Amino acid sequence: MKKVSQTANEALENRRAKKDVINLHDTTDATIWTKEWLKTIEAHLEIPTDEGTMIGWFANAIMAGYDAGRRAGEQIAIGSEPVHGANTERSKN
Repeated sequence: MKKVSQTANEALENRRAKKDVINLHDTTDATIWTKEWLKTIEAHLEIPTDEGTMIGWFANAIMAGYDAGRRAGEQIAIGSEPVHGANTERSKN
């Protein structure tokens, strides 16, 4: 039986094999983020590897995870019924 869908990480690995550019915001896989960081600093020796640069790199990785969680939550919420007892109206104050 043929596998119909693939995970996001499998799709990224397939694109890598085809030498396509990886959009890191498509993945929360720390291994992929690490490999891309190493490729980046090897290809661009002028990029500093100080604390500030690392904070920026990891802040982007964290936000990719946050964004993935938001997207997953929004997909679940589409067409779903309100949670029992939840206030679905905004305050009119």
